[in-house]
Amino acid sequence: MNKAGIYRPLQHPAFLLFLLLLALALAVSRNSRGPFTMTASWYGPTFQGKITASGEPFDMYAMTAAHKSLPLGTVLKVTWPKTGKSAVVTINDRGPYVWGRDLDLSYAAAEQLGCVQEGVVRVKAEWIRHDSRYDRHLRTEPNPASGATLQAP
Repeated sequence: MNKAGIYRPLQHPAFLLFLLLLALALAVSRNSRGPFTMTASWYGPTFQGKITASGEPFDMYAMTAAHKSLPLGTVLKVTWPKTGKSAVVTINDRGPYVWGRDLDLSYAAAEQLGCVQEGVVRVKAEWIRHDSRYDRHLRTEPNPASGATLQAP
């Protein structure tokens, strides 16, 4: 209670400590960079030369991968525990669009892991870095309705 006799739980030291610990836990979990277990498949000839989400043509012989939500340009080290083999890939596309799959590896990445024959495998993926070549520069455009400025990719 304060001097006026009003109880303010939001100002209680224990509650403030709880909020601080909760914020810290959320920050740590959000910035966790793996390793994560994922279900991976691979894609190749059918998509060769088609434009990826990053705007570049798909090259099945490049060390790339597709993921539904990781930022384009994320570089991952992908390891297949069965063989212990690893591949370093850059996320440059969106997908896979098959339920239960998290990562679509290029043919070259799947070949390096040794999982081409299996097709779908469980892998460990670890964040390495972000490749800034995939960053899109924002440009500002005026919004005629409100006069506000919008940012568009």
